[in-house]
Amino acid sequence: MIISSYFQELLWNFFYWILSFIFCSILLYIKKDFILFYFLDLFNLLFISYFYLTEAFWTFLTFSCIYSLFINLPFGVFMIYLFFRPALYVYQDLKLIKIFLFLFFFNYFIYFFIILPWGIPSIFSFFKNFENLHVQYIPTLWNLFVFYSKISIVFFLSLNLPFLISVLEKNYINNRIKYFLILSIIIAFLTPPDIFSLFFVLSPLIIILKIIIWIKFMF
Repeated sequence: MIISSYFQELLWNFFYWILSFIFCSILLYIKKDFILFYFLDLFNLLFISYFYLTEAFWTFLTFSCIYSLFINLPFGVFMIYLFFRPALYVYQDLKLIKIFLFLFFFNYFIYFFIILPWGIPSIFSFFKNFENLHVQYIPTLWNLFVFYSKISIVFFLSLNLPFLISVLEKNYINNRIKYFLILSIIIAFLTPPDIFSLFFVLSPLIIILKIIIWIKFMF
C-alpha cells in the first residue's frame, strides 16, 4: 500500500510535467512566426528556404517540442526533487536546493545572455564567411535548426559537466583530472571539425571546471 502511494505520487508529478510540456510546446508553435523573425535577426539573414512541402511544419513542430523540453527541464528536476525530498536529511535538502538554484540561474543566464546572442551567431558567421562569388550559402529551415540545436546541446553539456565533476571528492578529481580533460576534448569534437569551434567550446569548459573546483574546496 505504501509503495502504491509513492508510485501514484510519482505518476502525478510526471503528469504535471507532461501538462507543462504540452502547454509550452503549443505556445512555442503558436509563436513560431515571432521565433522565426528572431532567428533571422540573430543570424543576420533576409530569408530562410525550405525544399520539401512538409519541411516547415515538421521543423517548427520539432523545434517546439525540443525547446519545450529545455524550458521544462528545471520543472522536471524539481518534480523529482519533491518526490525524494521526504527521504533527505535537512542538510542534504538545503544542499540540493542551493545546487538546483545555482545551476538554474547560471545555465539560463549564460545561455540567454551570452551563448544565444553572441556565441552561436559567432560560430555561424565563421562558417558563413566561406562564401565567395562562386560559393553561395542558401540557408534552409531544417539545416539551420539542426545547426542551432547541436551547438546549443554542446554548450549545455560544456556548462554542466564541471558541476557534475565538482560533486566528486578532491582526491578523486586530482587523481583523474587528465580523464576529465580527455572527456572535455571528446565533447568539443561534437562541434564542427575546425580549430575555432574546438577552442571556442573547450576553453570555457576548462575555465569553468577550474573555477568550480576552486570554489568547492575553498568553502
